[in-house]
Amino acid sequence: MPVPHRHTPLRALRRTLIASLVSACLGSAYAAEPVSIDIAPQPLAAAAAKLAEQSGLKLLYAADLLSGKTAPRIAGKLTPQQALERLLAGSGLRYQFVTPDAVKIEMAPADKAAELSPVEVRSTVARESDYHRPYTSIATKTDTPILQTATKVEVLTEQAIRDMGLQSQGMSQAMAALGIAGLGMGDLGDVYFYRGFQTSTTLWNGFRTEDMGSNGSNGVNGPVWMNNVERIELMRGASSILYGRAEPGGAVNITTKKPRDEFGGYADLGIGTHDRRWASFDVTGPLNADKTLLFRLNAGHEESDSWYTYGPRYRSDGFAPALEYRLSPQTKLYFEGQFRNVEGGSDQPYMPVSPGTNQMINVSPKDTLMPGTYSKFEQRRAMVGVDHKFNDNWSLTWKYMYNNVDSPLTLVNWAVGMYYPPGTPSGGIEWTRGLTINKSGQKTNATLLELTGKVETGSFKHTLLFGMDYYNTKTFQHAGGDCWCNNFPYFNPPPYSYNPSDFTSVYPSGSLYYQFWNLDEKEFGLYAQDQIQLPHDVHVLVGGRYQRQKELSKVIYPDFPDSNQDLPYKRNLFLPRFSVLWQPVSTVSLYYSYTENQGASSGLQYPGTPIKPEFSRQHELGAKFSLLESRLIASAALFSLTKENIATADVFHPGYNLGVGRVKSTGYELSLQGALTEKWNVLSTYNYARPYVEEGTDGGANSSQPVAITAGSLLPYFSQHSLSLLTSYRLPAGWKIGGGYNWFSAPIMDENSTVKTRDYQIASAFVAYETKIAGKKASFQMNVDNLFNEKYLLFQGDFGVAYANDPTLGGGYTGGNYVGGNWGQPRTAKLGMRVEF
Repeated sequence: MPVPHRHTPLRALRRTLIASLVSACLGSAYAAEPVSIDIAPQPLAAAAAKLAEQSGLKLLYAADLLSGKTAPRIAGKLTPQQALERLLAGSGLRYQFVTPDAVKIEMAPADKAAELSPVEVRSTVARESDYHRPYTSIATKTDTPILQTATKVEVLTEQAIRDMGLQSQGMSQAMAALGIAGLGMGDLGDVYFYRGFQTSTTLWNGFRTEDMGSNGSNGVNGPVWMNNVERIELMRGASSILYGRAEPGGAVNITTKKPRDEFGGYADLGIGTHDRRWASFDVTGPLNADKTLLFRLNAGHEESDSWYTYGPRYRSDGFAPALEYRLSPQTKLYFEGQFRNVEGGSDQPYMPVSPGTNQMINVSPKDTLMPGTYSKFEQRRAMVGVDHKFNDNWSLTWKYMYNNVDSPLTLVNWAVGMYYPPGTPSGGIEWTRGLTINKSGQKTNATLLELTGKVETGSFKHTLLFGMDYYNTKTFQHAGGDCWCNNFPYFNPPPYSYNPSDFTSVYPSGSLYYQFWNLDEKEFGLYAQDQIQLPHDVHVLVGGRYQRQKELSKVIYPDFPDSNQDLPYKRNLFLPRFSVLWQPVSTVSLYYSYTENQGASSGLQYPGTPIKPEFSRQHELGAKFSLLESRLIASAALFSLTKENIATADVFHPGYNLGVGRVKSTGYELSLQGALTEKWNVLSTYNYARPYVEEGTDGGANSSQPVAITAGSLLPYFSQHSLSLLTSYRLPAGWKIGGGYNWFSAPIMDENSTVKTRDYQIASAFVAYETKIAGKKASFQMNVDNLFNEKYLLFQGDFGVAYANDPTLGGGYTGGNYVGGNWGQPRTAKLGMRVEF
């Protein structure tokens, strides 16, 4: 943790001379013991942490001294002294050995005997490693040590993502490494559970992107593109104060790859099971001699067959350009874009249930997705921003994001009912299929302005944040066009080719769609935060947000004009936040936090009164520990999270909702992240949550709340317990091995479920080898996922009760006898090669 040292001129001079003598005495000893150093071009702070890891040195430096500086590539057999000289070359910094294994980094004054200014010296209390980044900003919007962050956070690093072998796909696998389960929506998008609550909201470089409503599961934005992800930051719990309307269980931020001032990059290609193949490249560097104009370009192509027999083929093409212009040492202007086309489909199969036993018939998962499913997304996203430092204490950031996503065609199968010919309850199965067609899109214009500063009031040190953000989001969905296809054999379905006439013939209007939904949202927020460092290593955070929200939801049914609705909504509110954290010793912190959160609005209550938005309160107690000479951080959290005003359908007034639901989720979370040794990295979590419905109705699910809220039950589809492990070990001669393990308890059953869910566990493994090809660093990596070919459902819910054959129902047609859910992917293998330059 930061420890201030005040220097008088005489004392400063004496310490400088002593440090110089110590450095001179120790230099020759270290020069005689070169070690292998391999550090890629990157920000100087990150490179310094890598050097500390690889050389065993402890680095001491002034807070923010390395900020804004970059380090060149350093590689070879070097003494620590040689590595330090290369690390700091041209940075205006110098180093001094102050103990045999500790080095102080400071400004290099023109006059060696000049008076040293008062500085705040910080030890690398948490050392960066392949699986651990000691600082994060997702919970505070300031660069705060995780050990001093009064909420539960984890960071999935770029190396961890690479070890898992993730290419364009794989967000669900990345989240599973943090113990987070999802619905497995395939290529329709990313829907996950945080502390028991379902959300499809993702932060992209701090900007909120979401599907319709904060917990909607309709695909609008599509899945996260993993090719351009530098790291994933996860904050557990409420996030509205910093990011606006959101589900209360947590937030995940995608940080993309940024330009660097040294030329470098890589080319990557590979193959895998299910005819999978990919090729990508990433290149970055300066565009002028003085390195004030930097660029980065990331591009990738990937395609594969579906592992389902009748599933669609997957294809992803994308590129992400980025520019950074350093107008001065204090000011930089940057631009970033992301352009991607995705074709794929949902993973929504239906499995037959025996009328006699109410159990799923034993069929192969690969045969459960019927022909016809398809989705397409065209993503266009851009961000421009300016960062300016007024001085060492105050800085200003402005950013603007434009997000335009179009999904011109989505086809989703759904079952109307299963048909069992008389006398064959477990065979000869036919089903009646509905095929839904959707067209959707979203345009978001968002901007934020933030001022951060550091001031001192007596013995109190303040880190201040003042910010504002504005979102204007227009979302539309043309939904429906149910194609009531004829019965066909479940095990031998005919192929399907999209034909618009299948849908226009369904409705009298002759339209492809039966519902047109337009949602226009405007959201403005002002927020302030003060992180106060008190004496005796006590840290207090106080903050709040003023939120103004206005939206208009229009629902049009061409064939039912009496049901058309305009749902206006307007709301102002204030949300507070408070936390206190104490470090009894530099390697331990204990904290308590209280946070309030705003979720989505909930439509209208009969006869037309707006319902208050969903509202949440969270209490959290936690502890964090820096272990093994700061290589490893362990954390634990207890939480109580209550969400109110959850919308449920008004059964007496169709089209209207009731804001009466209340869910209280309680639980705990444990994690371990970092390096057990210099060669052994680990990331492990254990999570438990119990989302109990304290108040609800029998209205079931609706468009605002896709999960039924029934008093006395638990929210469905969520796994209360989860255990995750990701690890790697570096062997001699360029080899590296590792793998992962995920266990999720049986997902909570839907209130109508008759088929019992079960827990599942997934193992993975990888082996990598590094070598040289034509003088360039090259690596080969083999990944095997679902190593033991586990057959499991990510979630499971009945869509009809299983009845015995009844001749009065059309010779055995039951209207039920099926289960819907999303299967997890079977065993897959992939082999990739990367060449760096």
